[in-house]
Amino acid sequence: MKLKINPIKTFKLLILCILIFVTANCIVIIAKINFEYYNKFIYEILNLDQETNLPTYFSTLILFFSAFLLALISFIHKKKNNKYMLWMILSICFLFLSVDEFTSIHERIGDFLENEFKFIGALYFAWVIPYGIFAVVFAFIYFKYFLLKLPIKIRNLFIISGFIYVFGAIGFEMLGSMVVSDIQNPTETMISTLYTIEETLEMLGIAFFIYTLLIYLQEELNFTTNFKSN
Repeated sequence: MKLKINPIKTFKLLILCILIFVTANCIVIIAKINFEYYNKFIYEILNLDQETNLPTYFSTLILFFSAFLLALISFIHKKKNNKYMLWMILSICFLFLSVDEFTSIHERIGDFLENEFKFIGALYFAWVIPYGIFAVVFAFIYFKYFLLKLPIKIRNLFIISGFIYVFGAIGFEMLGSMVVSDIQNPTETMISTLYTIEETLEMLGIAFFIYTLLIYLQEELNFTTNFKSN
């Protein structure tokens, strides 16, 4: 029996999960700020800005799934004697992002830089400096050697998903840096709004990226999985 990939259904499922996590996050924030109800366990397990909780596990999982799909695409291209290394490098990058999401490597790098140097404004959260530089260099390399050779539809989907993710991960992080650095006593509502939008965009970007990879597997590589049934 053949299992056909259904990108739309997968994307809808991911969007549903994101909506659930974002809604739960908003509920615990509103309960705390507007109704002065705070349960430490519930707040920390559902809040998008907390570490090692349900949203973190979900983000880690979808990043890992992206890495898996990229590795699968790389393997298929290798089997067909096509160029595959850039797909594998991209897979390794997403595997790193998955580990980073779970272990907060970027925050440790940021803490180190912030202890060594004095940053203000948009660079107050200093991890965006090395990650931003890497993102720019990586994007340039991939535009030149990778993206421009993809089918137009897939290329456009790649760009859209990448923009959504980077705009959330780095763009809103820098905006949050300016708020924390430049505004005296920013309100909890302001900070909560910023990180909620940031984390939502990150998850949406990855969901859209997974959709793109599934489309590529289905339409460009004609990928199906064979299962033996008794």
